[in-house]
Amino acid sequence: MKRQHPKWVLAFYGLNKSSIFKLKKMTSTTAPTTLKSMIRLQPNPVTNFLQIAGFEGTASILISDFNCIPLLKKQITADENIAVDKLKKGVYIVKIITATETIERKLVKE
Repeated sequence: MKRQHPKWVLAFYGLNKSSIFKLKKMTSTTAPTTLKSMIRLQPNPVTNFLQIAGFEGTASILISDFNCIPLLKKQITADENIAVDKLKKGVYIVKIITATETIERKLVKE
């Protein structure tokens, strides 16, 4: 059994008086951040304008319905306002294509 502390791991071996305890220092406490975990749609739910935050430079976006019918395709820059006021109320899929990754997010239009 192991107990975790941000920088130390305490391992227990055995369940009686002769149990062995070992204390090891961990080398890393955080997982590497990925672009996928940083990208966010704001606001969501959206009414008129959408921003995609969490990436640098440019990206392509594709907004489609759940039947995979593309409704909006656009090249954007970070934190650019995207007009979505022409979309009907509903749920959409936003595909964000950057130089290194392709990420999909769900978008709710009110």
